[in-house]
Amino acid sequence: MKKTLIHLALAALIVAAASCSKTPKQETSTTTTETSQQSAPVARGEMATTHMSFSVEAVDVEKRHITLKGPEGNTGVFEVGDQVQRLSEIKPGDTIHADYTVGAVAELREPTEEEKSAPLTEVTAASRGTSEEPPAGSIGRAVRAVASIESLPWCRMISAWSAV
Repeated sequence: MKKTLIHLALAALIVAAASCSKTPKQETSTTTTETSQQSAPVARGEMATTHMSFSVEAVDVEKRHITLKGPEGNTGVFEVGDQVQRLSEIKPGDTIHADYTVGAVAELREPTEEEKSAPLTEVTAASRGTSEEPPAGSIGRAVRAVASIESLPWCRMISAWSAV
């Protein structure tokens, strides 16, 4: 948990530093939001999605294990949680498709009182396909971390951004 908080804080600092740069930035993100009003916070965000397909090599319904073969031929045995109710319908030779999306958004502003009282929050949501569809499901998790920037080494940051 502490490592995650550190990574989120570092990501926020990097995004904040990029927004202070005078060098024009090439947009490679799929989501970018910027506000120009004086009272509104400066916000930047980026998102990336990757798609992978796995071949089902074996299914042990009793032990709730599934053996998957990746696109490069590597295999792994995974424990299947009780949330998967239709494991018995998955057979060797089936293909499992997975999309993984990760994103980060940083805002430069004072935290609200609610954010000060709960600086680290997590929301998880899940859904599953209907019984008429092949076994399917999704899960999402959002983490909000409130961090304070104590100081920034401006001299080093400016020279690092100028070198790029």
